[in-house]
Amino acid sequence: MQNNSLKICFLNSGFPPDFGGVATFSWLLAYHMSLSKQISHIYVIAFNNSCPREEKINKKLSVICLPRFSFWKIGIKILRYFLKFYNYDIFHATNIFPVGFWTIIFGKFVFRKPVFLTFYGTDVLGKSSLKTKFARYIALKFANKAITISNSTAKRTAQYYGFSLNKFPVIYYGLSFEKIEKYSCKKLRKKYNLNKDDFIVLTVAKLVKRKGIDDLIKAISLISEEKIKLIIVGKGPERENLENLVNKLNLNHRVIFTGPVKDVSYYYALSDIFVLPSVFLKEKRDIEGLGTVFLEAQQYGLPVIGTKSGGIPEAIDNRKSGFLVPEKDPNAIKEKILLLFHNEKLRKKMGNYAKEFVKRKFNWKKCINNYISLYKKAKL
Repeated sequence: MQNNSLKICFLNSGFPPDFGGVATFSWLLAYHMSLSKQISHIYVIAFNNSCPREEKINKKLSVICLPRFSFWKIGIKILRYFLKFYNYDIFHATNIFPVGFWTIIFGKFVFRKPVFLTFYGTDVLGKSSLKTKFARYIALKFANKAITISNSTAKRTAQYYGFSLNKFPVIYYGLSFEKIEKYSCKKLRKKYNLNKDDFIVLTVAKLVKRKGIDDLIKAISLISEEKIKLIIVGKGPERENLENLVNKLNLNHRVIFTGPVKDVSYYYALSDIFVLPSVFLKEKRDIEGLGTVFLEAQQYGLPVIGTKSGGIPEAIDNRKSGFLVPEKDPNAIKEKILLLFHNEKLRKKMGNYAKEFVKRKFNWKKCINNYISLYKKAKL
């Protein structure tokens, strides 16, 4: 490897236009890395994509998106791409299974290339078959470095698999601050019949049990102030159960389900605070790795309320950019919502601090420099 001329091949499962945190991260990591002067070219190989295609994003970034394949066919495809891009310096999988597993098998044992992984939490800690767990173990063990997004995830993974914590460097991903704009919310207020003086509590999440949206709805039911409204952005298997809970608690006039939206920025701009009371599902080993939505909300100057679960405490500066509350505690959520509702001065102070907090701690320049530093230390 020569300085300032790294060639990198990223492999993943999940890439735009497909929705999801991993897909978004994989795209943004490759894009921002392509802007670095220390990179000469990046190829992204994205499996299981709903829009198969080949495209050139800029002078240094090319993408090949592939349809869904079986486990074995993914392996064959990855072997072919190793042969095609053999002269690349670094191979980096941003999914651990099956893409990361096959990348390790060919990269380390066949072609003797530096291979890195990025993982997020449930992809390595969630319940799985013994075969899948073994494949994850192999991928983590033989990667040059298995990079994760929070200290919480690193510690849990090291303990679960019996590895040294040094195996798992933590690199926080960044936010694209240049995209922040002033959004007009008039259309949204009209669409959802919201008054100017309504106090909007926002949550953005895939509607699954781990997100704890039921606890948030219960917290709203404990608040008698009619001006406090809850907007729930997202879709998922729990939506029907959540709607039934709203009906049961007679909150139809105060809780709005938007479903999936094209641009969530307008909803952040519309809202006064952000709340996501995620919980740890022990039976499924399902836990929040970090919580991108907390960062996005703070980016827009919203005070946030989250739980002391997984990596969430790393995404919130407690009592400065927001509040941390115990899991499964609607009363605690209610108290913090009311505190922010009644104290506009505190709300503005927290919102202003939140913007600086995420800008300082979660930025792409720092993220990319940390990745490149690890790449350059890799033994060829």
